[in-house]
Order: sequence, then structure tokens, then C-alpha cells
Amino acid sequence: MASKIYQLKEQIAQNIPPGEVPRTIYSRLMLKTGLIWAAIAPDTEVTEEQYVKAVKAAQDILGLVIQG
Repeated sequence: MASKIYQLKEQIAQNIPPGEVPRTIYSRLMLKTGLIWAAIAPDTEVTEEQYVKAVKAAQDILGLVIQG
């Protein structure tokens, strides 16, 4: 499952235009992560709560990278 999420994350990262403001990136990321959850939910033992926490952590890291 981790490799599936990593592959999806890479696909999302490739589709974000360079120089886009973080707010726009976050809104697109939230939409796409909802779609990702819908795709992987049947194949995983991870709860939605754990998934949301992981997404939040990824957003925090992404925000640091964009601002840094």
C-alpha cells in the first residue's frame, strides 16, 4: 500500500505547476487526496483517520518546502 500511495503522490507532484501559491496547491491536494482515499480505501487496513493525519503531515512538509 505504501508504494501505491507513493506513486500517487509522485503523480500529484508532477501535475502541480511550478510557482503556484501554497493555498492553491493545498486546495488541489485536498481534492486529490480525497480521490486517492476513495481509490485505496478498499485495499488498505489503514483507517481514514490515520490517512488524514498522514495527509496533514505531508501538507506541513510541502508548505515548508514551498516557503523555504
